[in-house]
Amino acid sequence: MMQLFTAVAQAATDTVETVAATLPALPKDLASIPPEVWEKLSSGYVYSLLQQAMKSPWEDFVDNLVPICFFLVVGFAIWLFVKLRSKRNTEKHEENMAMIEKGIYEPLPEQKAIYRKERYLLAGIVLSMVGLAFLLSFAFALREEGMIIASFLFLFPGLGLLGLYRSLAKREEREERNNVLSQQKNPPA
Repeated sequence: MMQLFTAVAQAATDTVETVAATLPALPKDLASIPPEVWEKLSSGYVYSLLQQAMKSPWEDFVDNLVPICFFLVVGFAIWLFVKLRSKRNTEKHEENMAMIEKGIYEPLPEQKAIYRKERYLLAGIVLSMVGLAFLLSFAFALREEGMIIASFLFLFPGLGLLGLYRSLAKREEREERNNVLSQQKNPPA
């Protein structure tokens, strides 16, 4: 990397021959630039050309591999969750069938769906904090374009889960208030 900075510094003032002497292998694209054109190029443009030339082919491979691995791990986790849940449901079904055959099965009464709002709160906080961490790392340190996308992929679902938690809490409060009012209007005998 030090060679790259030295080459850029010299490219701002020197000719292509000086830059070629600084770098062990000057890319063919840069070697074909005539000296009179080389002197007119901005150092930022030369820097980007030299940076691309010195970039290892493994860097592109790793850059593409990280998101692919992320989605593979997430997909595997979802598949594993579904598989384990299916296995648990199959075992429960077999247990119920065995109880029916023995004549000791009593079905459970229909129950209203119970929301565990605390789960939404926890998941919302975790996702929001991960998104915020990515956003802060983008803002202050890394400046990678993928960081801003990753931050929004975590931040917005996290904020959505926090909103869902809040709406469930409000609904629960409303139902409790209605129950108290109905008990006050119709006291038990």
